[in-house]
Amino acid sequence: MFSLALDYFLLVFFATVGLLQVAAALSGLDGMQLLANRRAAGVLGATILCGAFVWFTLTGDPSIPGDIGGVEGAEQFGLFWGGLAAAVLGTYTLASVIRRAGRVSAHVPPSIEAFRSGTLRVLLRDRLSAKSESGADGDASRRPRPLR
Repeated sequence: MFSLALDYFLLVFFATVGLLQVAAALSGLDGMQLLANRRAAGVLGATILCGAFVWFTLTGDPSIPGDIGGVEGAEQFGLFWGGLAAAVLGTYTLASVIRRAGRVSAHVPPSIEAFRSGTLRVLLRDRLSAKSESGADGDASRRPRPLR
């Protein structure tokens, strides 16, 4: 059971990493790409995505029922979300480490579009420095009004 669970987790993890690379390359989100070249990042992502499924299907029998050592439904649900979260966090972290340069301009809204020009590390750094520059009280107009 442990082997199949680990295999499923790794399948979801690498398939998600590959899919994120393909999506980042096609959308021009340079801050999410592991490689500087868009075409190379797309090819790397497609290779990882396809390779994950080929590896999973060739290494064992994924159709083992849950009562004799397979992955049960609730366990599969947890493994899926765990692999997905680990892949997203790992991709953002690795892209931030590999692609250190960059600065986000002030006019970029806080959305996925910010990854066109910066990595997660750059976005967090700029966001935290903007908050510290605005002072400890922050913007008075954004404070909730007291109830009467």
